[in-house]
Amino acid sequence: MQILAENNSAFGSSDFLNRTGKDSVKAILSVSIGLVCLHTSAGQTIEPFQAGPVSRTAGIVDDASLNDVGGAGDFCMAVGARGVICRSLDAGATWTASRVSVDATLGSVCFLTNRIGWVAGWRFDAHEQILRGVLLTTRDGGETWTDLSAKATSNTDAGVLIDEETGRPVMQGSNLAAIRLVRFFNTDKGIVLCSRSASQNGGLFQTDDGGRTWKRLASDTENPDWQGAEFSSPYSGIVVGAGSSFGTFVGDRLMTLGQPRRSLKAFRDAHLSQSGTGWMAGDGGLLLHTTDGGVTWKAPPRPLAPQLNNVLDFHSVDQRGPTVCIAGSPGNIIVHSENAGRSWRFRRVSVPTPIHKVRFLSDSVCLAVGAMGTIHRSGDAGKTWETVRNGDYRAGLLALAGDPS
Repeated sequence: MQILAENNSAFGSSDFLNRTGKDSVKAILSVSIGLVCLHTSAGQTIEPFQAGPVSRTAGIVDDASLNDVGGAGDFCMAVGARGVICRSLDAGATWTASRVSVDATLGSVCFLTNRIGWVAGWRFDAHEQILRGVLLTTRDGGETWTDLSAKATSNTDAGVLIDEETGRPVMQGSNLAAIRLVRFFNTDKGIVLCSRSASQNGGLFQTDDGGRTWKRLASDTENPDWQGAEFSSPYSGIVVGAGSSFGTFVGDRLMTLGQPRRSLKAFRDAHLSQSGTGWMAGDGGLLLHTTDGGVTWKAPPRPLAPQLNNVLDFHSVDQRGPTVCIAGSPGNIIVHSENAGRSWRFRRVSVPTPIHKVRFLSDSVCLAVGAMGTIHRSGDAGKTWETVRNGDYRAGLLALAGDPS
């Protein structure tokens, strides 16, 4: 038997740590069917915990893992586990946490203005035993949300339809698989990257009606396991994925340029600028660079030291002008270049928890978000970093393992 407790579960939440207290150094967790109890060294039972979904208490919201960050102007939003959103009105200096109505893992955020935006992710469908896509939109800066992935209310709106002009299937938002990334270019045109599963198609899906219906892009690789993407327009961009694979799409077709290898390493994130320069980053220090819009990829002008491959996993990369920031695990190091990869420096961050996303808000302001709800901010284009949220948090319990006999 093995029970894993993430930071956004009952065991890892800050309110759990506060209730047990620092004096409960020696503790034993006893497990029975559907019930977990904590006993102190004196044998006193502190409190039972029901197995299964945990209510989204203030403690859960406070230290939920954050997966993405974005915004417009001084307004920015970070999104994460359990439907948690964190908003800032001062370019990331201070934050207010809340949650959307849907209990889902939010993995991506996109804002056109300080009021019009989308968040996306996935939730577990217990009846179908699959992960379903979640897509929400707001027109008031996140005060209220409309669920574009809610099930259709009538039979005529449900299911998969066929576009009369192209003959391509048209899907309702409720039928999308888990959404890894969402980007909108205006209030109508957008694109999402969905994960594959045994019963659901992954890949890229485009919308022309604000997210109500979606069309899947044709691909030369059937149901690829893409992990990340970057879109320069609704009709062009790059995708990266498992086995160090990567590809490009133009118009309505996705083409694989780097075939998946027999490897556990994956590219996790990509960036592509309007000038055609771009980056792909991933596990084991994977890092490639392009100067022709993603047609060809090669090592950066100055590659990172090979020994770093054993200690660094890159989760995110972003670029503003010649400045590049790369982050991942461990999270106390952000790899930084001021000259498009011709030289590199390692910038220190005070907290070692993994960073899931690093993003430039402007030429000078850069944000990094990650595990335990941490948010780091740089006001000098990545040279120095300050932890502005949850800098003093530590994991209370990572895992519990038992002998099945």
